[in-house]
Amino acid sequence: MLAQRTLKEGGADDAAKIDYLAKRLLARPLSEAEKPIVAASLADLLAFYKAKPDDAAKLLVVGESKRDESLDASTHAAW
Repeated sequence: MLAQRTLKEGGADDAAKIDYLAKRLLARPLSEAEKPIVAASLADLLAFYKAKPDDAAKLLVVGESKRDESLDASTHAAW
């Protein structure tokens, strides 16, 4: 649910979404040193799930909440 909420409410670009997520998970914004590390991890995850959409689909069925089907599955899984 947090990934879904981040994608829908976190802002217009990945940097805003990362900030939104960090404030909810850490109760603080990321430091300037942390930001590129998190952005690189997100890029790696996006590439992985775009190359392996079946893995994204498997990940997104885990849990009790239904996922928002309007979100791209690979992007959702990466977040």
